[in-house]
Amino acid sequence: MKIVFFGNMNDVHTPKWAQYFIDKKHDVIKIHEPRFSIRGIFRLRNILNKIEPHILHTHYAGAWGLMAVLSRYHPLIITVHGSEVLLTKGIKQWLVKWVLKKADMITTDGYHVKRKMMTMGIDKDKIKIVGFGVDCNKFKPMENKVYPYLVLCRTGNSYIYDTKTFWKAADIVNKYLEENLHYDCDFMEIKNIRPDEIPDCLGKATLYVSCALSDAGLSSTTAEAMACGLPVLVSDIYSNSSFVFSRQYFKPEDYKELADKMIEILNSHSYRKKIGDINRETIINGNNYEVEMLKMENYYKEVVNG
Repeated sequence: MKIVFFGNMNDVHTPKWAQYFIDKKHDVIKIHEPRFSIRGIFRLRNILNKIEPHILHTHYAGAWGLMAVLSRYHPLIITVHGSEVLLTKGIKQWLVKWVLKKADMITTDGYHVKRKMMTMGIDKDKIKIVGFGVDCNKFKPMENKVYPYLVLCRTGNSYIYDTKTFWKAADIVNKYLEENLHYDCDFMEIKNIRPDEIPDCLGKATLYVSCALSDAGLSSTTAEAMACGLPVLVSDIYSNSSFVFSRQYFKPEDYKELADKMIEILNSHSYRKKIGDINRETIINGNNYEVEMLKMENYYKEVVNG
């Protein structure tokens, strides 16, 4: 198949998905557009009319989904990341709804996102659940970790990452460790790290934390941390609780509960090892990159064959 991936190629997901289909010997064309622009729409339309791909696939139903719809090319598949459906209001939500209605197929990794789209009037039959997937050969446990302990937190340039809660909890944990166990623990935000550096970064960690206030399904970095055999602590939002057992999630913005659970995990090597092993098995069996991309390939065939 000839597949065009359109969007911001600096985003981790679009190039990652494109690479799978390149490796499977499909004819893949990546078209990078950093932001919405009228010029970009005409550029996209001209390229599509010239090469006539079997599929146009874009990630994110906001700016790039709108540009893809305005290119007037079909079949069009849109992968929804979550925030464009869950957090937009007013005219922005109306535009997202219009974009989704124009798509031939929609994918998301969150059942709650699918339900939200259905309340917006989107046909449930064209919404498919496809995880972003983790390469479990690339993200795997690293042996011989050394002190000081390292706690990582997912972050970004948005309030939804809620780093304030993370650092409040970190202060409590550091004070406890210094007074009771007499060892240090480093805390670090995962930000401005190249995708190829993430496996090594996670491999060196002791614990991974996400304080996010919104997500589509299980976030990609959380899933990657779990594949690395790390214990994780995630805010109890949407479908997070279906991926991790109860002692690994906390009430959003509750830094005291987060601190208590950090201390519980850092206090016990055997407990960390136990839940880390469970987490890796969860990802291998339920969010494996190869499995999810094969599912996507079958949906491509379904759309192309009508």
